[in-house]
Amino acid sequence: MKNFKNDLLSKNISQLNLEGQPVKEGMKPLAKTYEDKFNQIVPDIDELSTSQEIFLINTFDTLYAISNQLKPFNNMGVSYSLSLAGGAVRDFLLDRVETIADLDVYLFLGNNNIDEFSRTSGVKNLVVLEELAAQKITGDNYPIILRKDEDYLDYAISSLMKKEFDISNSFHKTHVSREYLEAAIKSIFKMQSRKKHNLQALNNIDLIITQSPIADFVLLFDFEICKTYIDFRPNRFKNIHDELKNENNFLSNLNSFSDKQKIEHMYSSIIMEHSCLKDMVDKTLTINLNKFPKEHIDYFLEKHYLKLLDKFPTYEFKTQDIVMKQNPENSEVFRKALNLRLNKVLPENINQVKRPKI
Repeated sequence: MKNFKNDLLSKNISQLNLEGQPVKEGMKPLAKTYEDKFNQIVPDIDELSTSQEIFLINTFDTLYAISNQLKPFNNMGVSYSLSLAGGAVRDFLLDRVETIADLDVYLFLGNNNIDEFSRTSGVKNLVVLEELAAQKITGDNYPIILRKDEDYLDYAISSLMKKEFDISNSFHKTHVSREYLEAAIKSIFKMQSRKKHNLQALNNIDLIITQSPIADFVLLFDFEICKTYIDFRPNRFKNIHDELKNENNFLSNLNSFSDKQKIEHMYSSIIMEHSCLKDMVDKTLTINLNKFPKEHIDYFLEKHYLKLLDKFPTYEFKTQDIVMKQNPENSEVFRKALNLRLNKVLPENINQVKRPKI
């Protein structure tokens, strides 16, 4: 019988490159430390609660619907990857499905795909080209509106998603640059499935168009406890010709999955950064301070930290030890400054249990 949990552990250790890492004297190998934490947090697949199983089945259906709507991209030579990341995956692992408010779905379209598309289509100025879509999509005439080079993917995505989802709003990168580095996100689409679900999260979807693969993008997350994702549809083909050849088989196979197979597919696609597991086990909320300017950190504290605090009121606020060790002479000054910022963003009536001290 297949051991899904052991296979998932091996996959994570391999993907995160934990084997063979240098070991400090008196400390466990990193892969062993990861395994210990993994076994404390991740349940066996046959130990999932009913709510966890329902969540995996329904999120599978949602991700499949998005992937299916993106099929024309594949036929036009634009390959992509699709992942569910962040708090939804974290809360699933902690069996807190009822607390999940929305789904953050990440779509990565590599810049090389745009060049390849322009080259193979023979079109340099992408204007309104419905005929191109009709030519490139055998048997389907999708009314994709393609405009100037830097925006054509957004318009195409919006047009395709409207066939399956209601899109209430969209944000271009200039509006989200305070939340993440401007280069990381191209745009965000706020979507709702037309099929209503009992789980609130499945009715609120943020489709986030990134400019880096999900494995790199999660490293930009503001809190370590959120650095986990389900790699639903990895970009695993070598080139667009392989992609086009295999895509229909990939989607048709998913479409025929039973509920049991959907659970297995989602469970087997979970990736968890070591720091994420550590925060879950230690019951800490560690802020990611690397490479972020002051205004980003203020935003993280004011917006995201307060939400995490509501979910995890007893979890201890922490900073990354490595940041402190890199600047030991400034660490006390830094701690005082961060405490001042926390006091600024936290409501006055917040109770002492929730008020962190660094």
